[in-house]
Amino acid sequence: MPFFFILAGFFLKPIKLTQWKSFFAKKIKPDLIIYFMTGIIMILLFGLIHNQDLQYLIDTLPKLLIGGRTLNGYTSTFWFINVYLLSIITVTAIITFIKPRWLQLVIVTTAIILGSSYGQIPVQIQGYTMLPWNLDGLLLAAFYTYIGYLFFHTNWRWIQIQS
Repeated sequence: MPFFFILAGFFLKPIKLTQWKSFFAKKIKPDLIIYFMTGIIMILLFGLIHNQDLQYLIDTLPKLLIGGRTLNGYTSTFWFINVYLLSIITVTAIITFIKPRWLQLVIVTTAIILGSSYGQIPVQIQGYTMLPWNLDGLLLAAFYTYIGYLFFHTNWRWIQIQS
């Protein structure tokens, strides 16, 4: 999993304040649409296959909005999309608004240390101990995403073919 977040960081760059709307329209919105459409289809199919009633749909569909550990069954891997989207938004904000690289590195290193230092944040949502959209997972993923950004943007020669 860390390797995926490192790869995601390869494709990030600082953006201007006026480009945030475009950033959300091009990078975030398409993935959000796919997330919700796929989630709805998976929940509906699960309901049909397992002969669930309308109450199942009423109880399960809002879990797509909450994300994180509330997603289970066929949608249990959707936490990954939640954390991916949060990490690219967060790391893009860090590299855009915080110019010193050493401070950027301090922030993401502090985040991974904090994220690794506890089991679960004691917040109860629909009977699950979690933060919405696995915000606590963001503490770990942002570090790896930033490392991918940092590695690619400071060592671009590694991808050139040596003759």
